[in-house]
Amino acid sequence: MNSVENYNALTLETEARNAESNMMAALDRSDIFSLCYAKKSRIKKEHKLIEKVRIKTKKKPHYCLSDITDVIGIRFVTLFRNEIPIVCEKLIEILFHEAPLVPNPFVKGCTEEIIIYTTDEHNGLNTTIIEILTEKGIPSKLIKTQFSQEGYSSIHIVTRLQHGVPCISRGTKEYSIPVEIQIRTVFEDAWGEIDHKFGYVIRQGKESGIPIQNQTNVLGDLKILKKFTDACTDYADFISTQAMPSDQKTADAERVVSVNADSELIKTFEKFGVEQDDIDLYILARKSRIHGQEAEKRSRGGGVTTLLQTAESFKTISSKYTPEMVDFNDEKNYLVFYYSKMNEAICLLSTNQKEQVQSALNIYLALEQYDQFKVFALLQFRLGQAHGKMGQNNRAIAKLKAAQDLLIAVEKDGYKPTILFPKADYDHIKQYLPIMLGYELWKKADAINVVDSQRAVEKINILKDAYMTTQEGSDSVNRNKIHTMNNNLLYYSFDIKKILKEYPDIVDKNDKVLEEAISSLPQYLEKIEMHIETKKSENLLTLDTLMRVYDFLEDGEKAKPIAIQIIDIGLDTEKNKSFDRDVVWEIIETANLIKKKY
Repeated sequence: MNSVENYNALTLETEARNAESNMMAALDRSDIFSLCYAKKSRIKKEHKLIEKVRIKTKKKPHYCLSDITDVIGIRFVTLFRNEIPIVCEKLIEILFHEAPLVPNPFVKGCTEEIIIYTTDEHNGLNTTIIEILTEKGIPSKLIKTQFSQEGYSSIHIVTRLQHGVPCISRGTKEYSIPVEIQIRTVFEDAWGEIDHKFGYVIRQGKESGIPIQNQTNVLGDLKILKKFTDACTDYADFISTQAMPSDQKTADAERVVSVNADSELIKTFEKFGVEQDDIDLYILARKSRIHGQEAEKRSRGGGVTTLLQTAESFKTISSKYTPEMVDFNDEKNYLVFYYSKMNEAICLLSTNQKEQVQSALNIYLALEQYDQFKVFALLQFRLGQAHGKMGQNNRAIAKLKAAQDLLIAVEKDGYKPTILFPKADYDHIKQYLPIMLGYELWKKADAINVVDSQRAVEKINILKDAYMTTQEGSDSVNRNKIHTMNNNLLYYSFDIKKILKEYPDIVDKNDKVLEEAISSLPQYLEKIEMHIETKKSENLLTLDTLMRVYDFLEDGEKAKPIAIQIIDIGLDTEKNKSFDRDVVWEIIETANLIKKKY
C-alpha cells in the first residue's frame, strides 16, 4: 500500500471506532443483549486492514479497502442453541427498522450476505433460521448454508451502518462502514476461538506469531474437541429443560393430542425384523408418553418430567438408526428412525415449554429435509402444530394446508391405508386438522387491527375461511371434540358479526358462506348451552366465549351469571394450573368488568 492507502486505512479505523461505539449503545437500548449470555465487538485496526488487502490481492488483483466486509465485527453469544432463532429474529427486526429503535444505526434492510456455517446439512435449527430470514423479505440468493468439514458452526450476517467515510470510495455508490454480525452458542464460541488460534492459522498458512508444532495432530484434535463441545451444547440444552420451572416460558396453551393406535406399526416392525429389545423399549416408551400426556392434561407441568425422560428413551432408539446409518431402501431402518423421532418430538411438544417446543420443531424440520419423509402427512401436521405453538402463524397455516393437501390427495380415489399414511394417522388428522387449521386462521385474523374498511374486509375473509374450514370438518369430528368445534364456530361467527356491526356495507349480500356464518350464531349458542357443565374448569374457555357473546348481544341477564361463574372456577383453575396463568387472569379480568357492567 502507498501512503494514501495507509492514511485511508487509518481514517477507516478511526471512523469505525466512533461508529462501533454508537452501534453498541443503540443495541444496548434495543434490549437484544438481554437475550444473550455475552456480547463481543471489535474494530479491524489499520495494520489488519492493510494486511487483509495485501493477502486478498494475491487472488483478486483489484481488491481494496472498500471490499472488506468485516471492518467492524460483533458477536452475539447464547448459552443455549434454542436461543439462537430468538436472537436472530430480534436482530433482523432491528436491521429492517421494525424494532422501536431511534436512532437506528443500521442502513435499513441492508443485508449483503448471510452465511449459516454448519456441520449438519439436515439441521432443523438451520431451517428455522432460513424461514425467519425469508419471512422478513431477505432474498434467498443472499442466504447461504455452508457445510464445514472442520466443524465450524455459526451464523454470519453482513450489513452496513449509516456512517460514511469520505475518503473511501465504492465507485458510484456511497460508502458505508460494513459490519459482520455473528451468532453462536458459548460452546461454539469457545471452540471457534481455539480453532482460529491454531487450526485456522494452519489451514490458511497465516503467520500466527508463534510456530505451531504437530500440525496434523492439532487439526485432528480440534475435530475431536468439536465433538465434545457439540455434546456440551446438547447437554446444556437438556439441563435447561430439566431445570426450567413448568409454569415458565410456556408456548401456546393448546393441548397436544397424539395418535393413540399403532399396533399395526408394531406388527410392521416385527415383520421387518426390528430387534425385539428395540420393539420392547418402543412399546414401554409409548406407554410412558401417554402417562406423561395425561398427567400434563390434569395439571400444567405435572407430566413434564415424565415426557422429557420418555423423549430420551425414543432418542436412544433412533440413535441406532441415525441419518448416516439409515438405508432408505430398507423400510425397517427408516420407519424405526422416523417413528422414534416423531415420538421424541411429540413428547417435547406436549410439555408446552417454549424451549422444548422449539426442540420438537427442530426435529420435525430435520425430518422434512429427507425426501422420503416429506410425503408423510403426520409430519406436515405436526410441523403446523409446532409452528403454531411458537407463535409462527403463517408457517403453521402453510404446513397444516400441506397436510390437508396430502389428505385430499389420498381421498381422491378412496383412502387405502399404506405405510406412508397408516389408518391411525389418517383418522387423527381427519379429526383434528379442521379445528386446528381454523384456529390458526382465526389467530391470523385476530392479529389484524381494523382501522378502515379495507382491513375489515381482509379480516372478515380470513374469519370466513376459518369458519368454512372448521365447519367442513364437522362430519369427521368425534363426540369428544364436537364441543370444541361448536365453541370455535360460535367465536368465528361472533367476530364476523362484531366487524359487520361497525362496517355493515363492506361485503357482498349474496355471500352464502358469510350469510351462514352470521345466521348460525344463535344455533351454536344453543348447542353449547345445552351441553356445557358450567362448574367444570375445563370449560373455562367455552364459558368465556358465551360470556363475550352475550355481552355483545347486551343480554346482561345471561352474561353476568356466567361472569360470576368464571371468576369462581377461574381462581380454582389458576391454583391447579390446568391452564396458562396469563390466559386465566385475562379471562378473570374480563369477567370482572362484565360483572360490574350489569
